[in-house]
Order: sequence, then C-alpha cells, then structure tokens
Amino acid sequence: MKTYIILAISLLLSQNGCEEKGANEIASNNYIRLEIPMYPSNYSHIYEVTENTKKIFLRNRRTEKDSLIYNEKSSAKTYEKLAFYSNKINKDVYENKCIEDGMNFNLLVKKDSLNKNVLFTNAYNINLDSIITKVNKDIPKTHQIYYNKAIIDSLLKNCSDKK
Repeated sequence: MKTYIILAISLLLSQNGCEEKGANEIASNNYIRLEIPMYPSNYSHIYEVTENTKKIFLRNRRTEKDSLIYNEKSSAKTYEKLAFYSNKINKDVYENKCIEDGMNFNLLVKKDSLNKNVLFTNAYNINLDSIITKVNKDIPKTHQIYYNKAIIDSLLKNCSDKK
C-alpha cells in the first residue's frame, strides 16, 4: 500500500511539481504581446514577454485554446525596454494598402493602467522592428519572428498609396 501511495505522489509531482504556477497560461497582468496570425490556417503565434518570462504560444483561433511551445525566464529590464519601444508607437493602425496578404502583427500592451492594441498590416515601423529584435533575442531560430524592412519597402516601389 505504501508503494502505491509513493508512486501516486511521484506521478503528481512529476506532472506538476516542476512547473511554475501558470507556466502554460497567457498572462493577465502586465505584458507585451505580439499576435501573428498564420493565414489561411486557424492558428496564430503569440509571443509574450512579462517582467520575468518570455513565452510563445500556438493559439487555435477557432477553439481559442493556447498551447505553450516555448518558455524561458526573462528580466524586468527586457520588459521595460519593450514597453519603452511600444510607448513610441502612437497610432492604432499601421497599414500598407498596396499589399493584401503578407505580414500582419497585433501588438498588445498592458502595463499598469495602459492598455494598447496596435495593428500592423504589411507596414514597417522602426519601433516594432526594435520590439521584434528584442523578442527574438535568445530564442531558437525556428521560433524567431521574421520581419524584413527591405522586403516591405520593395513591395512599395510600384505603389501609388505609400502610407
């Protein structure tokens, strides 16, 4: 009987004991989050940085279920730097109307009483570039965000609506 109790406790600890509470959940407090839809699929990648973690989730937009695919410790300094860049973004929508498909990003910022939601649709923004560069730092190349100013600029060459 003692063996079964020890085995049951071991199983519980191995499943939950090594994970920090909420490790597989999206933050509800202060965060900087980039949501990147993977059209035409029903999935999005969510990159989230808080004062102590950097996480990547795969979200099923149909069921609104999130699966944690990457988790690492982060610092308050990284979070504050991302908040600094996000504060420099002063519009709600940055849009390149010349391109119908391509790079779409939704930047969500929650810091104390600030709530910001900014949509980037095929548009280059130097502050978003800085945020993406900082988010990409130290994560595996297979999970890094691709954001290329040269490609976006080249698509604008033949566009009469250069916004």
